[in-house]
Amino acid sequence: MPLLRDKGFDAHFLPLAAAPEYFNTNGPAPAYKYDISFVGSSSLQFMDGITTEPVQQELEKFKPLLARLRDSYNQNPRQSIRDWLYKHDSEWRSRIAIDPDSFVFVMQWMVGYLYRKDFVVDIARTYKQRFICLGRYLLVKIHGSRACVDRRTVLHESVHLLRSCRINLNVNRIQTLTSFTQRIFDCKASGAFLLTDKRALNSEYFVTKEKTGNSSNTRRFPTARNSSTII
Repeated sequence: MPLLRDKGFDAHFLPLAAAPEYFNTNGPAPAYKYDISFVGSSSLQFMDGITTEPVQQELEKFKPLLARLRDSYNQNPRQSIRDWLYKHDSEWRSRIAIDPDSFVFVMQWMVGYLYRKDFVVDIARTYKQRFICLGRYLLVKIHGSRACVDRRTVLHESVHLLRSCRINLNVNRIQTLTSFTQRIFDCKASGAFLLTDKRALNSEYFVTKEKTGNSSNTRRFPTARNSSTII
């Protein structure tokens, strides 16, 4: 918050939580209809908004660097592309025609966008009709799978759809290095099975390790139907 306020933004901390009127375990659990779901958008509209003509020229100029960063992040998505770029600024700083911070921001977002797109598209191609995408990933041409693009439909059908999937995937954006997204709470409040990235704050909000003792034994991977699990 102090960093954003110093830049002139009226920034406030907004805690994440689930809306119980939509996300709850009321009613019987539906039969499994899909093996895997993914909730999220492709960020294409945001990318279109930041890729001005000067930025596009820089992305074209640094295609080899972007390809290297993309391959590196695919191998290790826990690394900070931003830190890497500043540490190796000798590879780009003297050649760019835009603000250095803007260049780093766009490169980081592009790597994250490509990572999520490749991830979701590969899963969709593998699981086809057994996969459902709840969001605007239809824009990245997912074939042979169901994609909900109406946000109102996603909101009102989310509980049923999440609980009708054996595995609900969450892939955090590249900027989310330690925390997680709203869908973590929504999925767990629905009693659905969740598979998500490992993040530092996971263990601060959820039980992620086995507890031992005479009175309790919480398993990390419960076997009950529609268990609510974070990994």
